[in-house]
Amino acid sequence: MTLSNTVPYSKRKAEDPIRILHLDASTPECSVAISEDGKLIHSSLSKADPIADFSRLVRDCLEKSELKLKDIGAISVNSGPGSYTALRSGISFAKGLCVSLNLPLLAIPTLECWAWAGLAQISDLSLSFENFGVILHTRRNQFVGATFNQNTETLGSLIEGDLEHFEFWSNLPALIFSQHDELVFKNITHQHLIYINPQAFHQVRPAFKLFQLGHYSDLHQFNPLYLYDPYITIPKQKLS
Repeated sequence: MTLSNTVPYSKRKAEDPIRILHLDASTPECSVAISEDGKLIHSSLSKADPIADFSRLVRDCLEKSELKLKDIGAISVNSGPGSYTALRSGISFAKGLCVSLNLPLLAIPTLECWAWAGLAQISDLSLSFENFGVILHTRRNQFVGATFNQNTETLGSLIEGDLEHFEFWSNLPALIFSQHDELVFKNITHQHLIYINPQAFHQVRPAFKLFQLGHYSDLHQFNPLYLYDPYITIPKQKLS
């Protein structure tokens, strides 16, 4: 995957299609997608080695889309919350591409991506609703969640803690979770539980919206929302 012969973002013509490369590392898997003018062109998913697989997935997406890196106009990535290692890897890769290609970075909160993903399924249920909840399992019995309206705008601040902190969900028409956490939430009683498989293509609509508004992240100042420090174990003493 060559970084040479690229066209600086500042020199692109206004009439050029807006092609965005999307990177997702918010779950045990990682995925990559490419969109054009807010519509998905292709996506690729890895379940083998999510930390080291971004380069292969980007190459695959570009080949399947019959595009080159010089055709990309922006990079989008999850800004958290999520796994410390996964977020750090995904965002470092995204920043590297942005610096090399002179492209803007579009950082999208993880829960907002999930909200966009779940909104379509809520609509399919023909529910009458004003807002809905999105909850992410972070570690052990710790969770983080937020409430969104029909325009996927966050209502209030993030809620963090054990499941007892999420009393608001009983009054909401639907709750959205990741399929990776289906066993964690299996005992929750609610009329409409929606499980999604978060992937990079869920960033297509919010990323296109940010691009049109010109809301780019500062490559030097931007840091993801980790929530927790990395979990680092102490190496066991080797037997002599």
